[in-house]
Amino acid sequence: MRLSFQSLHGVLLESLSTMGRIYLIRHPATQVEAARPSQEWDLSEAGRRQLEQLLRAPWWPSVRHVYASTERKAGIVAEAASERSDLPYSRHRELAELGRPPGLYADYAEQIAYALQYPGAARPGWETVRSAQERIWSFLQAVVAVGPLPAVVVSHGIILTALRAALLDHETPGVAAWKSLPFAAVAEVKSEGWIMVQDFASVGAD
Repeated sequence: MRLSFQSLHGVLLESLSTMGRIYLIRHPATQVEAARPSQEWDLSEAGRRQLEQLLRAPWWPSVRHVYASTERKAGIVAEAASERSDLPYSRHRELAELGRPPGLYADYAEQIAYALQYPGAARPGWETVRSAQERIWSFLQAVVAVGPLPAVVVSHGIILTALRAALLDHETPGVAAWKSLPFAAVAEVKSEGWIMVQDFASVGAD
């Protein structure tokens, strides 16, 4: 089938509009398993529905590579995208969640809130939020330098909250920003000038 001039023009404009873009994704919802490290958690039923919604996003045809953290819940997204859209993907420790002591603890929310409020504070067994922010920021800069773009980056709630603060030039990431970041949320970033074109918004099922 031959495309009309108008159709070809539209395809070209769409391609140009997505050049240099990075799509940041927080992994879908997970199934909490107390007996396993959180890095090994699978997606919940809700997370599987969110994944299907993510894979229907209109920008996938323009994507050239998927970068995911080494954690299972992020890797599932990369593998599914690769299978669905025949995309190359790779896994990277730089995209892993904020380093913290293993296990579940009753004051988890309070601990994360403290870490976000005081991003440079060092506590035994915890990575500082500032350190996590710097490693994901450095990784994105390397992605832009090496290419190809557009690219998808699949990571986690706390570190993406820290990255968002850097992109928006906020002094601290903020607890409210972390609490309001949904699973399967997507943000669009223009690498030229590091502009957040679209803030995180959920495309997943409830």
